[in-house]
Amino acid sequence: MLRLVTGRIGCGKTTRIYEEIRKKTEQGGEVTLIVPEQYSFHTEKKMLELLGARGADKVSVVSFSFLAKNLLKKYGLNSKKALDDSTRAMLMSVALDEAGDDLQVYSRHRYSPAVILQMLKTLKDFRQCSVTSDKIEETLPKLKPSLLKDKLGEILLIDRAYTALVEQNYFDDDCALDVLCTVLDKHRDFDGAEVFIDGFRGFTAQEYAVLERIMSQAAETWVTICVDKSDDEFGVFAHTLRTRRKLIRCAQKSGTDIAKPEQLTRDEGVDPELDTLEKGLYSGGADTYEEETKKITLCSAEDFESECEFVACTIKRLIRTENIRCRDIAVISRSENNYSRQIRSALIKNGVPVFEDKRQPITSEPLIEFVRSAIEIGTSGFSTDALMRLAKTGLTDLTIEEIAKVENYALMWQINGKKWLDEWTAHPNGLGEKMLEKDTAELKEINDARIKLVAPLQKFRVKLKDFTSPEAAQAIYYLLIDMNVAENLKKLAIKLNERSQPELAAEQNRIWSLAMEMLDRIAESLKGVRLTPSRFRDLFDLLVSTYSVGNLPQGLDEITIGSADRVKTSAPKIVFAVGMNDGVFPMIPNSDGIFSENERRELAEFELKTDDSFEEKMMEERFIAYNTLCSTSDRLYVTYLRKDINGTQVSPSEIVTQMKKLFPKLTVIDTVDIDNIERIESVEGAFDIMAELTQRKDVLHSTLEKYFEDIPGYSDRLAALNRGVNKEEIKISDREIATKLFGLNMYMSASRTEVYHKCPFEYFCKYGLNAQPRKTAELDPMQKGTAIHYILEKLISIYGSDGLCTMKKADRDKCVFDILEEYFKENLTAGEEMGERFDYLFRQLGLTVCEVVDRLVAEFANSDFVPVAFELSIDNDGEVDTYNIPLPDGGILKLKGSVDRVDVAEQNGASYVRVVDYKSGGKKFDLNEVFYGLNMQMLIYLFAIWKNGFRDYKNIIPAGILYMPVNAPFVEAERDEDEKTIEQKKLKGTKMNGMVLDDSRVIYMMDNSGSGMFVPAAIKKDGANGGTLISIKQMELLMKRCEKILEKMAVDLHNGIIHVMPAHAVNSQSPYNDVCKYCDYADVCHVDENTPTREIASPNHIESLQKLGGDEDA
Repeated sequence: MLRLVTGRIGCGKTTRIYEEIRKKTEQGGEVTLIVPEQYSFHTEKKMLELLGARGADKVSVVSFSFLAKNLLKKYGLNSKKALDDSTRAMLMSVALDEAGDDLQVYSRHRYSPAVILQMLKTLKDFRQCSVTSDKIEETLPKLKPSLLKDKLGEILLIDRAYTALVEQNYFDDDCALDVLCTVLDKHRDFDGAEVFIDGFRGFTAQEYAVLERIMSQAAETWVTICVDKSDDEFGVFAHTLRTRRKLIRCAQKSGTDIAKPEQLTRDEGVDPELDTLEKGLYSGGADTYEEETKKITLCSAEDFESECEFVACTIKRLIRTENIRCRDIAVISRSENNYSRQIRSALIKNGVPVFEDKRQPITSEPLIEFVRSAIEIGTSGFSTDALMRLAKTGLTDLTIEEIAKVENYALMWQINGKKWLDEWTAHPNGLGEKMLEKDTAELKEINDARIKLVAPLQKFRVKLKDFTSPEAAQAIYYLLIDMNVAENLKKLAIKLNERSQPELAAEQNRIWSLAMEMLDRIAESLKGVRLTPSRFRDLFDLLVSTYSVGNLPQGLDEITIGSADRVKTSAPKIVFAVGMNDGVFPMIPNSDGIFSENERRELAEFELKTDDSFEEKMMEERFIAYNTLCSTSDRLYVTYLRKDINGTQVSPSEIVTQMKKLFPKLTVIDTVDIDNIERIESVEGAFDIMAELTQRKDVLHSTLEKYFEDIPGYSDRLAALNRGVNKEEIKISDREIATKLFGLNMYMSASRTEVYHKCPFEYFCKYGLNAQPRKTAELDPMQKGTAIHYILEKLISIYGSDGLCTMKKADRDKCVFDILEEYFKENLTAGEEMGERFDYLFRQLGLTVCEVVDRLVAEFANSDFVPVAFELSIDNDGEVDTYNIPLPDGGILKLKGSVDRVDVAEQNGASYVRVVDYKSGGKKFDLNEVFYGLNMQMLIYLFAIWKNGFRDYKNIIPAGILYMPVNAPFVEAERDEDEKTIEQKKLKGTKMNGMVLDDSRVIYMMDNSGSGMFVPAAIKKDGANGGTLISIKQMELLMKRCEKILEKMAVDLHNGIIHVMPAHAVNSQSPYNDVCKYCDYADVCHVDENTPTREIASPNHIESLQKLGGDEDA
């Protein structure tokens, strides 16, 4: 007999059959209780509580799948291995491959994981709807030629290929209920049995077929259905009403008697608010509740974050003030989306234990990433990206430092493919660096780490040349052993435990077990199938996509978070229904899949139903929403968003509209209106709110700020917050630490002073923290400049200025290329690895240097200055001693450097010295910038020579500083313009700039014509000196000014002054107009338009000289 126990939610349907089960067991009978699979554990626990151990032994709690498994095992009908989702996916992939030649619709996409999974879902839907391949074959001729007919025909081919593969070694659980029907027909296992069925919204066609057999054999079959006595086809119970009708038809078909349905009603003691909601949802003529609600609250949240915060703070307050247990609270969203992560995070922040009823994909797990990267390497070769992904899993024996060094080298030298197998010989610091002993040692460390990484992977690659799936699985396993992955995974788990992440630690062991299971699946499911490496990679990725891991409850008192269609709640006292927005909750069913909605309708006409119709799904969605909202026994909170995660305005759900009609005085909270004090339910939450209020500086902010000043772990965060918000200068507050970091006696290159004065924070990052940006080994402007310096030094050293002037141009050009080639061989050891582009750049650089030498020859022919030193070292052990500046705190600033070229002209017992810097960029000297600590490098070199002496030169007089352009100039010329005129234009366009001693003798010695063709000084027609000049007295004053600026810099560093204060020149043509644009550390300091800058004025040279008249504060 079929006994239906019906009633609306909360009527006690489950309690009613539990009571009947208790009676049956007390009478000595045995009972079968069928529930949805996710409810099994909960139901067994309830049976134990209700009946005790002895009584519970008489109740067999099963799901449909478990029932089939037990009975098929009893009769030896499932002796083959069970087919799991991962094996299904692999076999379907092979089936699609085998059917490939006969496919048209799915031919191009047969390797697509999405198509494979959709095809599996389609076959599963067919089986659940009892649609057999024979039925499909019968229907095909009845269909008109169409895409649907083509699809169905190909699905039939694929199904048969797939079924043939499955039947070789496996038992398909998707067919288990069909086999169960055959077993029940033959063995009648439920004859005279007492069967109870509880917790279902509906059943599949397969399940109805099983129920039909059970009803025909059992003495009594009790089924609970959440449905009222009305027959409203469009009401909230439309979905379960359909279920009730189908159950009655099953009973009628099987000849089973049907008892009068037992219609239960809710107790009169139910809270009137909750009762109004339960009766009124999706009910047109429902009564309204006219009083202000106390049990139901609606929350309108500005955004995702505020919604989650409201839920978390409300829960914490309930636990704190009302002694509500966590296990009595459920947070339910419609689907497993970002809600679970955000709400979980918000609850944890407020110190609330939480259990999330959700499974996570394993694709991002370290071990899985390791294997996937290894397979990619085995398939496609040694790509740097794949190798680094594998290394950074932390599961190799490489240290973090080794990984960083190998990666930096590979990126610098653009290593890829087979180059990973060759010994690396290039300099670890890039192009143009001298290989010192320490560099050789570092290179050996890098190569050792490289070998440790690639050697086992190379063995693995060899094994993947031609293989079967068992051989591939074995190769992966031995790779894991060779690279000590299991041991390193254990170390990772220990670290996670030490960081108070026990869930993640435990997960690593589970992932190892899953990985071994996957290898077994690969070996077993595709025996004898030969695979190409790329096919194997695709199959493994497909396999990974089918696996997920879930969390077990970590305690007995935890909040449950879950999706409305799968979470099991046992009449929780308090329910939070979140995300109640239009199209989200209830969810609008999507029509993704193999068939469109219209195609499904057409198939249904031929009794090939694959799924519920859109309308049927929509009815089920409404029932799911009803079930969620009305499951609470004490209180309900409903929340919805006004803006989604992208900031787009969104509308509330139809549920919200109905609630407002049912409850005219509904308690509505807007997160914008919540007082900040009410948002504080934890220390961490309080800190976040204080941070939000920083700009307002109200009483609450001041109170919280004072509180956190003395809380360990928060005082430093507070200080950092205030620095950021108030734009406080970054500073090393402890002078002793700053002095220790930078040195009491500072030993600094002249170029570093430029960096500090451009921005103290850049100096700190670059030289205090030694945070260096990654770079690739290429002929960048710096490398080109170094090469040009080398060639010019070598060329002038060998031939001298006179020798170059007498050489033919062709001979000079040949010498240039010979020296350039020599330089590259000595310094650019990886040039051959850089390909044709390197050869092109080599040629262009040589041509540029040839033009520079031509200009040098022209200048030397008109100058009395002679080059006497190249790359002159100013250092403790250099040819010229360091430029020393005593500091007021007892230290010394020692400035060092290397001068590209030093020229000397001797006259009347005096040695006139000028320093020349080769510049490939457009460097322009501006005296005014020196007063701001900029453009000072060449002056420091000149002052060092002037102050400390140079070789045996007597009576040294500083003649000037010059910047010589070493780039190929572009000039505008007419088509018929002669070569000599063009050369004159080139010389004019590449004239040296800088500053020259205001002495006509010096000007004539630099340019015998006095015309200013080569230097920024000339003799005017009236005999006066013109150009960028400085007197010897002014030079002395400038040296004192520079020393004072440098002294202040050193003292500031000792005082820890490293603030973000970029220089900003008013002159838009100045290189200091936007120093942050190309700064490597702009992302660190978060510079923006509000960042304070050190403004640099733009007076002309004469005005700048006037500043040297004693106004030392200029």
